[in-house]
Amino acid sequence: TFPLGEKLHFSKGGNGERCLRRGWSVPELWGIWSIGKQSELSFKLPKSLSGNLCLTVRANPFVHFRRPKKEIKVFVNDEQVAIWNYQLGEGNEMQSASISQEVYQKNKDLKGSHLNLFSNLFH
Repeated sequence: TFPLGEKLHFSKGGNGERCLRRGWSVPELWGIWSIGKQSELSFKLPKSLSGNLCLTVRANPFVHFRRPKKEIKVFVNDEQVAIWNYQLGEGNEMQSASISQEVYQKNKDLKGSHLNLFSNLFH
């Protein structure tokens, strides 16, 4: 369990490595690549949690001249909570997703699945 608001790092030796589930390569010094069409993270939530949550991510999606746009669908406990769009030339951006109490209480773990993700996400 991480305290809410703690910044997680998914680089080699980072504090977020234990949250990685399927769909990720090996963490490197700069960050991590997603692999395949779906990548998953899992966070254990405090038992006394109530109210809505906000998931905030700084990502560097792999966009290039042949694929200048990238759409990432974010799911929590099988419910879509956001769509993040990236375009070539925008650089890394902060994105966020609002997660209702109803959605995260479906399961005691908070899961973020990124579909069709071909990016070096989370660093």
